[in-house]
This record gives sequence, C-alpha cells and structure tokens, in this order.
Amino acid sequence: MDTLEVTDQPVIRPSTLMLRGLEKSIRSRELCPGDRLPSERELQEQYGCTRITIRDALLRLAASGLIYRQPRKGWFVTPPRLICNPTRRIHFLHDARSQGFVPSTELISCKQEQAEGAAYDVLQDRDVYNICRLRKLNGRPVLIENMHLLQHSFPDLHLQQLDNSLTDLMRNHYQTYITGEEARICSTALEDWQAELLQVTPGTPAIRIERTRFDRTNRAVEFDIEYWLHDAIELHVRS
Repeated sequence: MDTLEVTDQPVIRPSTLMLRGLEKSIRSRELCPGDRLPSERELQEQYGCTRITIRDALLRLAASGLIYRQPRKGWFVTPPRLICNPTRRIHFLHDARSQGFVPSTELISCKQEQAEGAAYDVLQDRDVYNICRLRKLNGRPVLIENMHLLQHSFPDLHLQQLDNSLTDLMRNHYQTYITGEEARICSTALEDWQAELLQVTPGTPAIRIERTRFDRTNRAVEFDIEYWLHDAIELHVRS
C-alpha cells in the first residue's frame, strides 16, 4: 500500500522565487546598475505568475531601492546612491564628481515673486527669486530643487547662468559667502508635477530636505526645498 509522504518544507510561491532570483542577479552583478530588467510579459512566462503578481513583486523590489521604473520604458537596476552630508557646505556637483558620477543640471524656471509660507517665515522678506532646477546623475533625474533667494541680495540674478553652482555664483559675483546651513529632513510622496520631472509615477517615495543657508552676518539669504528620489541618496551625518 502506497504511503503519503509528509514534508515540513514550505511551498515557495512563484512570486517569491522571482523576488529571490532578481535580487540574487542584482547583488551578484549579473544585472548591473542601469541594466533593463526583462519585460513584465517575459517575467510572467519565466515564473508562471499573473501580471498582478509580477507587478506586486517588482514594486516590492522598488520599495527596497534595488530597481526603479521609468514610464513607457520599463524597469531598471538602480545605480549606486550618492553619499552626502546635508549639513556640509559642499555642492551637488562636487559631491557627484568626487564619487564618479556625471552630474548635470537643467533650469526649469526662474521667477521674481512674492514669498509666502515657509519661505517668508525664514527669509523675512517678500521679494524673492524662485528658482526650480532638475539635477541628474549619469543622465537620470534624481533631484528637484526649489530655491528662494532674496532679490535685494542678488540683483539681476535671473540674468546669470543658473545651471552651475549657485554657491560659486554667490561668492564670485555677489561676494556673499555661505557660512552656515540648517536642514530639516522627512519622507514624502511625489506629486504629479514632481513625478513628471523625475520620470517616475506619482506617489513614488521621496526624501524632502528643507535647507536654510546663512551668510557671514548669520542672515538667512536662501531657503530651499529639495525632493530626492528615495533610492538615489544616502545621508551621512557625523556629530
């Protein structure tokens, strides 16, 4: 008489097999940073999962920072993170180049406007420049900067070249030296316009940094709000 063999081995779901397989391929560098993953249809055929199951597994990998999605292009292996200290007065370009990245900056807008909300509370002046820039690492959009600077401290700022270091521009053209910074950091989810600039889906997790910069007289001359893709930055702070 045949006997039924009982085993304590748990049944591994196809979605779990896919997660483990992709994670192993990424960590072993079989799939390298920037590589495109197989399409969702190809993953369905390979692992025998429904498309909903495949999408759920991919979103879990994205939440861990291993992969990211570009609309209409597919899923890609996440590049290394940029390591930075949010309280240190070294700008994005320097940090990126020193770590082997190719940084670039796209000026989205520069407006003269009346400060409101947190910008007015910090700068205590209504007349500001509002500059929006998109920062990229190796061609991938990773950061939106929304900067507010005092008009009377930086006259005709809108006529200057604003896709390079503003810190250098302040020092060399306006003789304004940034000697102190404060930063507030929290998590957030990207709104539609932010997601469109960063080429991700709305609701994607992000890191929000509010930054106030002070001159040699300890006067606040700049108030920034930054939106970083959560998988693009690693913050190091030493006290």
